[in-house]
Amino acid sequence: GNFCNERFTHLPDVNGPMIKPPPPTPTLLNVLVYSLLPITMLSMALLLAFWMYHHRKPPYGHVDIN
Repeated sequence: GNFCNERFTHLPDVNGPMIKPPPPTPTLLNVLVYSLLPITMLSMALLLAFWMYHHRKPPYGHVDIN
């Protein structure tokens, strides 16, 4: 050939963009806490509301106790 790339030099940029590592994946404990805790609290609130409703309601709704 004619040696067209005879004086080719490659000088890479040393201070180029740094590749950041991906964020750590959440652990199983974090997933369980963030999913089961709200479900448990909502269930407890619904059970408390249901119990309060039936606890305050007179046993005979159509009979006036007073």
